[in-house]
Amino acid sequence: MNYNIHDIFTIQIEGSNKRILKNFNENFKLFKTDDDVAPDLKVMISNFKPEKKGLIKVNDEFKVNDEFILCDSKHKLAKWNLIIKNIEDTSEVLFNGNIFSEIFLEDYILEPLIGYHLLKKGILFLHASSFSINEKGLVFVGEPETGKTSILLSFSQLDQFALFSDELSILSTDKSLYGFPVPIKVFKYNKKFLTDLSTFNSIKLYFKDLINLFSLKTIKIPLYLDAKEIFPKIEEKGNLNYLFILKKTSGNTIGFNELKKGDVVNRIIEINQQQFKYFFDILHVYSFIIQDIDLEYIKLLEKNLFSLIEDLECYEIEMPSKYGCKCFDELKSIFKDLGVIYE
Repeated sequence: MNYNIHDIFTIQIEGSNKRILKNFNENFKLFKTDDDVAPDLKVMISNFKPEKKGLIKVNDEFKVNDEFILCDSKHKLAKWNLIIKNIEDTSEVLFNGNIFSEIFLEDYILEPLIGYHLLKKGILFLHASSFSINEKGLVFVGEPETGKTSILLSFSQLDQFALFSDELSILSTDKSLYGFPVPIKVFKYNKKFLTDLSTFNSIKLYFKDLINLFSLKTIKIPLYLDAKEIFPKIEEKGNLNYLFILKKTSGNTIGFNELKKGDVVNRIIEINQQQFKYFFDILHVYSFIIQDIDLEYIKLLEKNLFSLIEDLECYEIEMPSKYGCKCFDELKSIFKDLGVIYE
């Protein structure tokens, strides 16, 4: 299967594990193409037996030789084996995992790899939600559970709203914003803004929440909803006008502060490192093959971020522990002052 993301990144994925292939296609189906592509990233999902000759053990998880790294990893119930080679060129990934591993293939490996390659093209792939109001592009960067999806869902009630992305946003240094409408992750705490959630999906969400409670909150499974079924308007490309960094607080109201450029860059790099920690570990091990590839990645990320935010208004939004209608009204008032929302 071939995928073309806005003619800026192409993926070829194949293999024998139909479950993982189906899951990937569900998330990237809007970018699927029948055309032949020269892939930036090749992925093979199948059982594999690597040639272990010459492998050096880095730790209990990673081994490396002069051609590839071998990973034997697990997280909670998920387990997987992985080979990565040619990171710096056409990256090749061989993956084999159990029934819980497909989420980690995308979140821990493929999405950071996409971000790595886009970075070399002057394009950023950030852990952020993004949408436009009155054709003004807004990006909200933040750690998990800081309110990115809640803000997006609340403002989707406005007629002037158009979606770019929920979880990961594509931004170029020329301040272009690209649509990346993968399925929306919904939890119990942000479903209040989904007024048209079907009874069937409400029941599914209820049982997913029960799993979270019975596992003592160690297993958290979202309800995935097709973006096209929720949002009447999805943008392919637009302009970036404002960037916001979300900060979780213990208060009850929204806080709003302008940020210095250096603070913006440092905060985004920190969030990026937290979200893509496994990939940073991979890059560190890969530095045995290409010296300082991990450090060069940080330098390039920093350079592109400074280019992105030049002449861009950047703010911090202090988010309360619970985001409700009162917070929505407070944010609407702030956006009116910025000229995003008209009276």
